[in-house]
Amino acid sequence: MSWRLWVLQTIGLGRFKPIADLNDAMSVLESSILLDGKQFRSLFPDAKILMERLVMIPKSMIAIKA
Repeated sequence: MSWRLWVLQTIGLGRFKPIADLNDAMSVLESSILLDGKQFRSLFPDAKILMERLVMIPKSMIAIKA
C-alpha cells in the first residue's frame, strides 16, 4: 500500500475526510497529480517559490508573485 493511500484512508488529506472504501480512495488518488519543484516553477516562472515544511518534510509549495 502506498503512503498516499494510507494517509487518505486513515487521516484524510486536504479537503478529504478519511475514506474507508479502498476503491473510492484509489479513485481519488488516480485523479490527483503531485507536482515536483521543477514542474511547479514552470507554471510560475516569475514568482518566488516557497516550500512549506512540517517537521522538515516538504508539505506544500507556494508561489508569490514577484
